[in-house]
Amino acid sequence: MLQPYSSSALTRAIKTPKMYFRDTGLVCYLTRWITPDAVRVSAMNGFIFETFVLSEILKSFSNSGSDPRFSVFYYRGKDKKRVRKNGIEESYVSEIDLIIHEDGALYPIEIKMSANPTASEANAFDVLDLDKTKIRGKGTVLCLCERPTHLKEDLLAVPIEYI
Repeated sequence: MLQPYSSSALTRAIKTPKMYFRDTGLVCYLTRWITPDAVRVSAMNGFIFETFVLSEILKSFSNSGSDPRFSVFYYRGKDKKRVRKNGIEESYVSEIDLIIHEDGALYPIEIKMSANPTASEANAFDVLDLDKTKIRGKGTVLCLCERPTHLKEDLLAVPIEYI
């Protein structure tokens, strides 16, 4: 269970945690996606990839003796507005796959099953600037790229092999 991030303890208590089935091998077996190709072409491949990456991050917290329940969150909210051509404002859901809270800073992470991520994949990271009690650290897009790459000054694309 990954708890939602909010600067308000009350809001965190009310919002629903995000549930992951952490054993991706068992998920694939139970869904009969037995070969790597079957998983790759399945409708759930992005979810399984995200689950695998999250599981590895949570394991690294546990292996270092830290409790990830107090440091790792996700974010989902209706925060941004954009103006349509006809002048009507529309809100939409912004989401951050992972937020690591460490030493008073929030480090946003987006998980993408792509070898060519773009800076636009981290557009939702700006919502963390609304919490004036914390600073926003460098953001990361964990992906299938070959080597770490700067997408912007405060945003890195990092291969999943680095986790």
